[in-house]
Parts: sequence; C-alpha cells; structure tokens
Amino acid sequence: MKETLKIEGMTCDHCVMHVTNALEAIEGVEKAKVSLKKMKH
Repeated sequence: MKETLKIEGMTCDHCVMHVTNALEAIEGVEKAKVSLKKMKH
C-alpha cells in the first residue's frame, strides 16, 4: 500500500530526517520517503 501525506512547515533536511524517523517508527510502516519538494495539485 502507498500513502501520500502533505506535511506543511518543513524547511530543511533536518526536518526531513525527523519526519522520516517518526513515520518509520510507526508500527506497520516499512519505509518512508520524505521530500521538501512541493506537491502539485
């Protein structure tokens, strides 16, 4: 299963690292890919 989340307020690679670690700590999450790129709607 693939899920896409919009997370606002991230400004640097440090934010990316923290969000990635937090998501991957959730039971059932195998891998998280976090990016600072803006999503197009």
